[in-house]
Amino acid sequence: MNKIVKLIAEITDRARSWTGAPFKHQGRRKDGCDCMAIPIDVGLMLGMTVRDWTRYGRLPLGSKLYKSFAEHLLEIPKSSYEPGDVLLMTWKTEPHHTAIVVKMADGNIGIVHCHSDVGRVVEHRLDDKWRRRIVYAFRYPAVEKLNNMKDSN
Repeated sequence: MNKIVKLIAEITDRARSWTGAPFKHQGRRKDGCDCMAIPIDVGLMLGMTVRDWTRYGRLPLGSKLYKSFAEHLLEIPKSSYEPGDVLLMTWKTEPHHTAIVVKMADGNIGIVHCHSDVGRVVEHRLDDKWRRRIVYAFRYPAVEKLNNMKDSN
């Protein structure tokens, strides 16, 4: 297995390890979390220094969320996401929800995220309803570094 495939598998496995964790606003543990916990945990797994905060409302961060992700991750065109990438989503105008992109067993592209309406972390297909909610997409620097190494060989 090449390095990039292995790293994407590690990211998606780590995100999936949260599946079923109950929703808890501002939570960062598997006994209670919100959507921010998963990309933060993946970043920590990748050895990143991650700045976190937990004092926010139910539609938390808007531009602050975007700025934090842009500080730590690499922004990519929102239609160019691949498994292992992080999506910022909205129901209103500013981003307030996060998800990790995964390739599902049936070959479809899906997302892993903590969905407060469902009350837990779930994985499901990234259908048109969810695609319309994407406002930004980001890639972990470790993935981009391996992509660049692959392109230079």
